[in-house]
Amino acid sequence: MKQTRVRHQTKNTYNAEFHSHICKNEEICNPHFHKNFEVIVAIKGISRITVAGRSYELKEGQAAFIMPFQVHSFHVNEGAQIRCTTFKEALILTLSRVLDGSIPESPIYTPSAETLSYFCGQCLLLFGDDSGMLERINPPAKRLKVKGILYSLESEFLEQTAFHK
Repeated sequence: MKQTRVRHQTKNTYNAEFHSHICKNEEICNPHFHKNFEVIVAIKGISRITVAGRSYELKEGQAAFIMPFQVHSFHVNEGAQIRCTTFKEALILTLSRVLDGSIPESPIYTPSAETLSYFCGQCLLLFGDDSGMLERINPPAKRLKVKGILYSLESEFLEQTAFHK
């Protein structure tokens, strides 16, 4: 039996408030965890993700919401494209308080086409394909815009998802 080593992404725990990047064609991210929340959006094609030991197929137009410290990994299939966005709790404090230790029954949900287009379009406009590891989003207007796009995406996550403590 093959054992996979789980890695702690320390930059997404201690240093980065925000990081958003596009992953393409056969890219693999091995099992890891971090303190930041993460959203993975399937822009094109189908990818495989694993969250807390369960495997999922992430289809175009779907998203996955990953809680802090959940072990997760992904494999972007050939021809597929995903946007991975990690962010500190401070950027979604209201949502974090609503979740209050709850875990989603499934991390997969389907945002509306309008919300998905808004989120992906704004990320591309603000950061291009890769924002880099940002310690703090500046200027304040850009920071507020990022909070808005995160809340628009995550409000639909709350509407579609059942939770347990």
